[in-house]
Amino acid sequence: MEAEIPINFIHKNSITVAATSSAFFSVLAGYPFDSIKTRMQAFKYPNTISCIKSTYYYEGIAGFYRGVVPLLATSTTLRAMSWNLYTSSKSVLVHPEFNNSNGVLGRVMFPCFLAGGFTGVTLSVLAAPIEFIKVQRQLQQVHATSGANQPTANSLGSWFLRIVREKGFRGLYTGYSIHAPLEFLGCGSYFGLYELFKYYGPSNNGVPLPWVSLAGGGAAGALSWALVFPMDVIKSLIQKEAFAKDRLAAKQLVLQRFQEMGIKGFYRGLSMQMMRSVPVHSLNFFIYETVLAYCRQLKA
Repeated sequence: MEAEIPINFIHKNSITVAATSSAFFSVLAGYPFDSIKTRMQAFKYPNTISCIKSTYYYEGIAGFYRGVVPLLATSTTLRAMSWNLYTSSKSVLVHPEFNNSNGVLGRVMFPCFLAGGFTGVTLSVLAAPIEFIKVQRQLQQVHATSGANQPTANSLGSWFLRIVREKGFRGLYTGYSIHAPLEFLGCGSYFGLYELFKYYGPSNNGVPLPWVSLAGGGAAGALSWALVFPMDVIKSLIQKEAFAKDRLAAKQLVLQRFQEMGIKGFYRGLSMQMMRSVPVHSLNFFIYETVLAYCRQLKA
């Protein structure tokens, strides 16, 4: 009887367990890449190697994980919520009563794109403040070593209080005008591409073979990020300047970046993001599909 309760719980909450497991390992594996990507976007390093060397020289290994704690704590929760919301939304959009399309794009990719986009935008309301604090933590030491007169804080709670005190609660949503459409387009293409890959890939009793999850996840992660990366650069620039006295508007930041670097300026850090996306999202979907299949076959 004692063993029956956790087994039943795991079986009924298989999506949550699978999503939480995949989020935990994905964040640990991908965070150093994300940290370097943010620094490359916000500051003018000669190249990626220079950014990595500078980070290690001034901050050590800890520098690559600066700000990871809130992301690790919240990502597992948000990922579980996102998978549950996505699965529910998808089940409605692909239901025959709602969707009578015969083509694979109309029956699979488009409804999954909409479900993923809806999920991304909905959860961005919760994720945006966490993302903003994470970026400030990642850039804090760089500001200090560069001599920039920017606010600092010793902890995540201190950053939260500083932001609210200086900018109000709305300050936690700095860059949200870019963040929300980025999440819609990014999450929509992410889930849509993976589901398309999964649809055409071989499976065993409805469970995609391991290489399908690995290849599909890596491809979906890389392609979706390539699509939205310029928007992410703009968001990083806005958030970097959040506490500047003579803060530029988003349009001015975009024009300034283009004048200084051209189109290439909106893809700074993309190589690091690609290095992160392929292994991390391959791991993400592989762990999710594996744990999900295991939880669903459990019987009390």
